[in-house]
Amino acid sequence: MDIAKAIQLAHMVRGAAEGTDPKGLAADALMNLWRQVIAAVDADVGPDDELRGEFETLFRSSETMEVEQYTPPPPTTVLGYDPVAAENRAYKAHALLLSLAGWLEGIVAQARAREELMANAQAYAEAKVKADRGIGFRAPEG
Repeated sequence: MDIAKAIQLAHMVRGAAEGTDPKGLAADALMNLWRQVIAAVDADVGPDDELRGEFETLFRSSETMEVEQYTPPPPTTVLGYDPVAAENRAYKAHALLLSLAGWLEGIVAQARAREELMANAQAYAEAKVKADRGIGFRAPEG
């Protein structure tokens, strides 16, 4: 997964989820956001990506599909609309968005730790080479 994209999505998802109360009119917005974000992550986590299995397990279960498959009624429709069921789905979408934000932040933290580890290993290797070779000209002894 592209780390820059993970950072962008994590900030967007966390900001939207933490700034939205999953009640009333926000319910449909949260579910729509979930569908959009999960599609973006799904497209970015390719079939050969090492994160694919984890992504599928965490965010492509039957519970998440219930949120994704929900279609809100037209704004003028009152009959057939269950506000309690919609709010329950919104709470699920809210929790899923926060989970996804945490997962994305974990990917970013892991990538940063890997980069730091590689930089430290590189610096250690360079210091070892310098120490083994010595620096500068050495006059022959004797």
